[in-house]
Formats: sequence, C-alpha cells, structure tokens
Amino acid sequence: MADIRTSGSETGSIVALMGRAQAGDRGAFDELERIGEERGHSFVEGWSSHMLVLRLQDRSSQTNLLAREGIKRDLEATVAALSSRADGPIERLIVERSALCLVDAQQADLEHIGSVRDASNQATVEALDRRRDRAHRRLLLTLKTLCEVRRLNRPAIRVNVGDGNMNVLEA
Repeated sequence: MADIRTSGSETGSIVALMGRAQAGDRGAFDELERIGEERGHSFVEGWSSHMLVLRLQDRSSQTNLLAREGIKRDLEATVAALSSRADGPIERLIVERSALCLVDAQQADLEHIGSVRDASNQATVEALDRRRDRAHRRLLLTLKTLCEVRRLNRPAIRVNVGDGNMNVLEA
C-alpha cells in the first residue's frame, strides 16, 4: 500500500473534504477519490468497518480515551484469537463479525449492569436486559457459524476397518 502520510494542513484539508462528502457534497467526494488514486489509497474501502468501530467506541464513551482504546484493542485481540492461518475469506468475515458481536455483547452487559446499579426505572432495565439477550444470541450464532464453516472445510477422513483390510480415504 502506498504511503499516505500527510502534513498537518493536508490532513486538515482531507478531513474537511471528508466532512463535506459525508454531508452529500459530490464534488468533495470526487476530490477525495482523485487524491486517493494519486496516493494509491482509498478513503472509501473499509469505511463501514471503521464506522462500526467508531460507533462502538462512542457507545462506550465519548471522551474516555481508555475505554475507546479498549474497544479497539478488544476487537483486535478477538480477531487474533479466533483467526487461523487456514481461514479463507468466508471464515475471516465470520471472525470479524464475531469480534464485533463480542464487543457489542460486552457493551450490552455493561449497560445493563449500569442500569441495575443506578436503579433506573424498571422499563429501562428490562429493555437493556432484552438488548443484552439479543446481543448474546448474535454472538453465539456467529461463533456457531464459524465452527460449522470450519468443520465443513476440513478434509474428510474415513477409515474402514473390516475383513482384515483397512482402507483410509482422505479428501
């Protein structure tokens, strides 16, 4: 990937263009695309993943830098822990989704515990408890899917022992 380092004023210009493009300014978007092409970088690729991380960080805290960095590191550590060198593109997508679901479930736990601790009204506590349950179901479903996909992608081995013969079939 090309070097995309910029000076402070260039960074400010790019950030301003990004803000205008996010607000629907087609000219700013086209200019970002041109700058990206010149530098061998895309300002669009990975955008949704980046935004998901920012939203999770915002949900954790708008200002607490420790909490915001913790979200990022939790995601990275979970991806590293669940990844395998044998993973293909489908497995990598499921691993990344599993990491997002794990952090989301952790956030749901913290929000629910906070509402119980703060003695919020019962309706809020129940709503956050339902949200927590949904987050945990999504996490378990992504992990189950990852296990199933990996199991399906394993080579099949069949051993047939009978009549004094042993046949081994490996796919």
